[in-house]
Amino acid sequence: RKNDTLRLRGTNTDRRKWLFGRLQWDVGRFLTGKESSPTAQMTIRQGGKFVLDSTWNHRQIDLPQGSFATNLGNMRVTYNFTPSIFTQSLIQYNDRTDRWSTNLRFHWLLTAGTGLFVVYNDTESMNGLGPVNRAFIVKYVRQFDILR
Repeated sequence: RKNDTLRLRGTNTDRRKWLFGRLQWDVGRFLTGKESSPTAQMTIRQGGKFVLDSTWNHRQIDLPQGSFATNLGNMRVTYNFTPSIFTQSLIQYNDRTDRWSTNLRFHWLLTAGTGLFVVYNDTESMNGLGPVNRAFIVKYVRQFDILR
């Protein structure tokens, strides 16, 4: 069977409040073995301007070939200067690959899906080999009607 996962929710507070928390535990099949995966999340919100969201996930995988565990932590920050100008960042650490990933974005929207987008992505390996991936992207999208 494809989906033999049992999801257990411990605590879940009101998402609309300035402080939100969630605990979740998934237990089920994973390939030819089983998986146990607790997740903890906390979100802090200040009106419509600022949101800080952090999540930690631990996955314990048990297979006939062997067992392993991973931890993935991330923090997402959003700041809205105006409804059409905002920044977002995501910082993530994976202990299995020993890598930090960063994604920084600036959006200046003209209309839905159009405007200026500036993005910086960086993935760093903690094994001393330096950056794994790095990109700086600037995109401007303008919509026009050629039939007019």
